[in-house]
Amino acid sequence: MTKFMNVEAPRTSAGWVPLDEAIATIIDALTPGPYLLGERFSAADILYGTLFALFTESPIMPKSSVLHEYVQRIISRPAFTRAQKRDQP
Repeated sequence: MTKFMNVEAPRTSAGWVPLDEAIATIIDALTPGPYLLGERFSAADILYGTLFALFTESPIMPKSSVLHEYVQRIISRPAFTRAQKRDQP
């Protein structure tokens, strides 16, 4: 939100870190891949992978081949495809 709103929140009271710092940590976790917990797909991948898929074209989302490949793995999962079909009228 701080990046989107272009404000700086006090690090000691915000409860989060700047987006660039958070993304760097996520990229570090994904580098050995393929998922946040390594070989094991988890609820964290559902949360982050689908969020990144939603914002992949947003200017606030940093461009990264690691994130792009991660999103592709997430959206190519059969359960993701089934969920998307349920959301369509």
